[in-house]
Amino acid sequence: MNHFETAEHYFELNQKHSTEFMKTRFYNTLQLAVYDVSFSLLQFLSHKPKIAIIRQGSSVFESMIPIFLRQQTPIQFKNINQNTNQYLTEIDKETNFVLWSSENEITGEIIFSDAQCAEIHKNLSDKRIFSIQIANASRSLNKIEILKNNYAVVIESEGLFGSSQAQIFFTEKLKAPTLIGPFQKNNFSTNQKVTKNYDIQILSQHLYEKLFGPTVKYLNDRQCFVFKKCSGEMILQMLIEKKSVSAGQIFSASALPTWTLDTFKNWWPESEKPDLLLGFLAIDISAFVANPQLESEISEIYQKIQTETSWSVG
Repeated sequence: MNHFETAEHYFELNQKHSTEFMKTRFYNTLQLAVYDVSFSLLQFLSHKPKIAIIRQGSSVFESMIPIFLRQQTPIQFKNINQNTNQYLTEIDKETNFVLWSSENEITGEIIFSDAQCAEIHKNLSDKRIFSIQIANASRSLNKIEILKNNYAVVIESEGLFGSSQAQIFFTEKLKAPTLIGPFQKNNFSTNQKVTKNYDIQILSQHLYEKLFGPTVKYLNDRQCFVFKKCSGEMILQMLIEKKSVSAGQIFSASALPTWTLDTFKNWWPESEKPDLLLGFLAIDISAFVANPQLESEISEIYQKIQTETSWSVG
């Protein structure tokens, strides 16, 4: 492989999709994007060794924190009950950047409204601290408005479903060069996934948002359910066997190993509630659009499992 051509292609791709006011870089995964931006800033601005993390919403932080600790990077965490504005006011002025997520990567819960996102970026930019926001691409944030704050950085990905790649948006104030960008596979797609609204009727009593966050807004790229006394993984396997959905359109938390689930409580507090992770199931909204009978099929499978369980107990 001609590595000179690989590096050239990567820089040309980024340049093609950048403008005078909004720069961009592409990454194969969200993890690589967060890693690259974080450590390029720590190296470039080595006189500002401290960082801050609002842990809520993203599992990426859990994989990054051990690396920061091994590098002896001082981390300022936001307490779960602490007001965000108060936390941002109290962080050290020598802070290099703040890492935060505007949505919950699994449930799609919107943690910070558009106005709150803009306020966070402004407050940090006024203090000359980089504000690194992880956001879901389906949210369609007004990045031009956000990037009026020179120290704002937005990292977008499609989250649970769709492409694993990520794209970052920033201003010319981010002068730290990429560390790993040119070393990635050059298989980037510039087509954004399109989402459609879908109204759930039959399974409404199992909707996560009704059970755990009825007053909260959610992304419209997925539907999340919690089935009582039933494994979400069992429903997942039966739907895939029936070819009602594809494996890439459905997610069950109970399929994950315990050592991964144990870290969920650090960024998704509701996951500590009894039976939530066991019965949790997230499905790409495109699956309902492609298969109009999907909601009925899920309901039938759930009722069948409940009936069989009651007979076995009896």
